Amino acid sequence: MRAGFVLTNGPRTGRYHAGTELRLSFTAKVSRADIAEFMLTELHDNAYLHRAVVITS
Repeated sequence: MRAGFVLTNGPRTGRYHAGTELRLSFTAKVSRADIAEFMLTELHDNAYLHRAVVITS
């Protein structure tokens, strides 16, 4: 069984983790605002270019 996560409409917290080797838990939550922040940062950094990324709180 695979774990999932919940996308919330909460505010940007800046307290999220991103990586290619992270594991999601059943209680993982992340706001859409934090996802957007990661995406905008990635436009300039290219740290995860051509890689599958996990983002979680």
